[in-house]
Amino acid sequence: MAVTEKLAGSIDTFCDSPKECRACLLLSTIACFLHTFLSYGTDSWVELSEGPTESNQGLWNHCSKSLSNTDITCRESVTNFLEYRNQGVPGWLHATRFFQSIGLLMSLASFVSSLCCTFVNITDRKRHAQVAAAVMNFVTAGSMLIGISIYGGQYRYVTWLKGYHLSWSFAFSILAGIAHLVSGAIFIVTLPNSDSIQAISNNQTTNQSRPSHEPVFRGLRERPFRPDVYLFYIPPTEDETQNNNDNLSAHPGIL
Repeated sequence: MAVTEKLAGSIDTFCDSPKECRACLLLSTIACFLHTFLSYGTDSWVELSEGPTESNQGLWNHCSKSLSNTDITCRESVTNFLEYRNQGVPGWLHATRFFQSIGLLMSLASFVSSLCCTFVNITDRKRHAQVAAAVMNFVTAGSMLIGISIYGGQYRYVTWLKGYHLSWSFAFSILAGIAHLVSGAIFIVTLPNSDSIQAISNNQTTNQSRPSHEPVFRGLRERPFRPDVYLFYIPPTEDETQNNNDNLSAHPGIL
């Protein structure tokens, strides 16, 4: 029963949370999915299509298709691809991998912090959780966009990527970074102020201090329910009984 009550309370808190927080949670979820599954580990950051030769490359693998192999296969890593050409992995690619890896970890942290933010009531803890979620999203966006900038600014100047053009994995990383940036900005703009937090805290304190046996008529002026007025019969006095009998005698047609 306690677990059910806690679950119901969490759902109520989520439904009562500001729509901006829920929108940020949705943005963080989409951004985390885009970066994790459609950008970071995929092999289409750049592509080449010239006649019968097609190839594409990600941060980690090199994939190609030729006359002898009609299907694009990722048989070697970028490191092996460069070693075959007597070249090492350049520093700018290491830097891109580093910032994108930080972005991946921070994207997961941003999703968790955004999720927690929607399940916290509007108190001082809510404000702190929202600030933490905003910082997480900003750091994630910064890491992703720095990595994107490095890769997009350097790939065209190396000979082993001559003729390649940016592809959909690179684009999804941009979208993920922008989504995290927007989510962080919304968290900052919609921070609850101290006046609203104080008002809600006072209301919660008043509700907790009210005795549980005194129900309140919501929507009306709050007043305690008095069962002695509504549930007990009070007999009339002797004078009231005599007056009633006199009235009945004077007006026999009433019966």
